[in-house]
Amino acid sequence: MSLYRVLTVCLFTLIFYRQNFAQEVDSIAPEFVEIYFSDKSGDRITSITIEEKYYFLVVVSKNAIGEKATITLEEEDGEILYKGKYYAPSDTFSFKLKSDTHAEKIIIYNDQIPRHKRRKSKQLKDEIVVDQ
Repeated sequence: MSLYRVLTVCLFTLIFYRQNFAQEVDSIAPEFVEIYFSDKSGDRITSITIEEKYYFLVVVSKNAIGEKATITLEEEDGEILYKGKYYAPSDTFSFKLKSDTHAEKIIIYNDQIPRHKRRKSKQLKDEIVVDQ
C-alpha cells in the first residue's frame, strides 16, 4: 500500500472518530429538563401559602448529577429559609444535584414564628457587618 493511501485511510479514520466523539459528548452534556415546586406528598403545586410551612424545589435533569444548580428568588417567591439561612427575594442560593430528579426542602418564612424572626435578623445583621 502506498504512503498516500495509508495517510488517506488514517485521515478518514481520524475524522470518523472525531465525529463520533463529538456526538457522544453532546449526548452526555448536562441538561436541565424542568424545575417545579411540590408539596410534602410530592404533588406539583403552582401557588405557595404560609400555611404549608414548607415545599420542595424539584430539579429534573439528565446527566447533571454533581453539577451545581443556582437559584435566584423572584419577588413572588417571597422570603424563605434554606439550610438554616434566611433568603429574601432577589437573593441567590446554590446546591449540587444528587440525582436526575433532585428535591430541596424550602421553608416558607413566617414572621409569626420566633425562630424565623431570629434567623432573619441574624442574617441581616451579618450582611450589614460584611458590607462595612
